Amino acid sequence: MLQRTSASRPASPARGKIRNKKILSYGIFVCIAVAMWYIINLGKTYNTEIWVPVEYQNPPEGMVIAGDPGRKLLLGVRATGFGLLRSYVYSRIDPVVIMLNQYPLGNISSSSQQFILSRQLVPFVNQALGKDISVLRIYPDSLLFRFSPRKTVKVPVVPVLEVSYKRQHMAVGPVRLRPDSVYVAGPVALVDTLRAVYTEQFSREELSDTLTASLRLIEQPRLLYSFTQTEMTLPVEQYTEATLTVPIRVVNKPDSLSVHTFPAAVTVRCKVGISAYDTLSASLFSAQVDFRNLSSEGRNLKALVNITQSPPWISGVTISPSNVEYLIELP
Repeated sequence: MLQRTSASRPASPARGKIRNKKILSYGIFVCIAVAMWYIINLGKTYNTEIWVPVEYQNPPEGMVIAGDPGRKLLLGVRATGFGLLRSYVYSRIDPVVIMLNQYPLGNISSSSQQFILSRQLVPFVNQALGKDISVLRIYPDSLLFRFSPRKTVKVPVVPVLEVSYKRQHMAVGPVRLRPDSVYVAGPVALVDTLRAVYTEQFSREELSDTLTASLRLIEQPRLLYSFTQTEMTLPVEQYTEATLTVPIRVVNKPDSLSVHTFPAAVTVRCKVGISAYDTLSASLFSAQVDFRNLSSEGRNLKALVNITQSPPWISGVTISPSNVEYLIELP
């Protein structure tokens, strides 16, 4: 007769549940112990050093900060663990703002630099960090600044766009910005090299209607802008193709000579928005041959035709023929 040993006895479901409960209880006690350890240690007081982000504003009248005085201060502090933790969290959000016009600036002999004694900033930084932290000192003992006369210039705003259009649609005019130029103030060395201010890149696909959007300017450090955002309008609509006959003009020729082109006109094809189709006419175009590029030797030579004027609200301009024969009549 066969006997079932204890090794072959199947595990009881009740035993598995009891084991899982024990593991869960153990995990809960471990978590509680760790939490209590952190709470006890966060309640203690420490003497330590911390870095805090800082921003300097209001330099002397008519001046700007020319160099980079640094974006962080090293502080010697006495604080509880809770205070240090709170300081770490909030310092990630807002820097400590120091108003330079509220503190006396000392001059360094034979140097364009000025300084503020760090101990003068202790009460303000102490207040900014809150009652849980006591600032003992600021490193280094003095903060150095180099100032430059402020200069203001007006420069154009250039939009940076990456757009595509639905089939049979196009932009029917240039991008319009309101405002389209910005006043920029800053150190002379920086402002004098500024030719334009660009926007952050704006992307949009499959446009079929006029687009309006707000574009942010790309700001450079140590420069002040009269505004940091502009409104953009890009007119978009469905287009059709138009064909016009435009006469050829010969420019830069002596009054004593006569120049004839064959043919006397070119066929211009372009894409135009449906709303502007009825206003399109040959008088809005200028097709030219430059006499300075012609040779007076021989007859019936080829000349290049250029479209030197066309409406800004069309696109895809082509001409036929692009080269014409010409005849120069000498006096």
